[in-house]
Amino acid sequence: MNSDWENRAQRITEVDLRILRRADTLLSKESDWLGHCSRTCDSEASQRSLFCALHQASIDEMGQYNHRQAALMVIRWIIDERMDGEEYEHRLMAFNNTRDFPSVKDALSEAISRVQARIQARERGHR
Repeated sequence: MNSDWENRAQRITEVDLRILRRADTLLSKESDWLGHCSRTCDSEASQRSLFCALHQASIDEMGQYNHRQAALMVIRWIIDERMDGEEYEHRLMAFNNTRDFPSVKDALSEAISRVQARIQARERGHR
């Protein structure tokens, strides 16, 4: 699945890093995680799926949700890699619903690392 909106060269910003870090905080412990995602998010919920944590983090950091925000695409690409060969309709939902909490946290951690690396590489290129 590789369309124009999945352009892996899209610009990564500090906002993307903040979104991922905020989502990671929203899912700081297993009791924060909702293991069954329906992609219907409640901003007041005590538990969130991966999708809803990213949705809320986007609102917290940008004031709105952008489905194709670079941060959300980075984690989708990681999920594509981890779900290689599996069929799904919605990546974030399918990953959340078929994996355990440590897998969700690990995907978030990898996304944070990839976004940090891209930001650092860009900054080194401007020096």
